[in-house]
Amino acid sequence: MKKHALKIAAVVLLSGLFLVLFFRRVDWGEVLRSVTEVDPLLFALSIPLGAAHFLTRALRWILMRPTFLDGLPRFHSPGQVSTSIDVSST
Repeated sequence: MKKHALKIAAVVLLSGLFLVLFFRRVDWGEVLRSVTEVDPLLFALSIPLGAAHFLTRALRWILMRPTFLDGLPRFHSPGQVSTSIDVSST
């Protein structure tokens, strides 16, 4: 338990360090100006389109997963075989 807490503390501290290093040179006035110039309609439209993008990617992987019959994978299309084969083994 104590070892787990130390790992979490190390990750939090390292993440904080990287955030400080990244954000220390940000011009926050420029960020505020850029955010206030955003078209609200396009921003609102980007939210459901972004979600739809991830849903279609998930659906693609669901459709591409192999079906197991008799313990062996059965692919739905030839393209799946190239996606599913570990090329490092050749």
